[in-house]
Amino acid sequence: MRFHRLTLPLALLLCACARHDAAPARPASCTPQLQTRLYLGLDTPTGPVHDADWQRFVDDVVTPRFSDGLTVLEARGQWRDAHGVTTREASRVIEIVHGDAVAQQQKLAEIAGHYKARFRQQAVLLTQAPVRACL
Repeated sequence: MRFHRLTLPLALLLCACARHDAAPARPASCTPQLQTRLYLGLDTPTGPVHDADWQRFVDDVVTPRFSDGLTVLEARGQWRDAHGVTTREASRVIEIVHGDAVAQQQKLAEIAGHYKARFRQQAVLLTQAPVRACL
């Protein structure tokens, strides 16, 4: 049996475009949570935060407070300081999904406070949004 050169690619394209009526299975356990992001600049008055110092901060300060898990993202950020000067710098974003308990909010404030003190930062931006977490 002989196939035309376009038969196989055409068949694959048709299969890829075929409609699938079955909905994907939904995770069994979903709960309302908060997604918090802490934006942390890596420039200090004495130079950049080194990778080893950053990892020590995550290990010593962040992980003990949110040992169930977190994500660290590398970023480039900019912000205007108290003197009106726009600063651009390498940054890290820590993303944590957690409940809305007062104790967890306190832990987030502690992380921001420790970071500002340890690396002499003027500010740490913290954002929060409601999410539905499904495992």
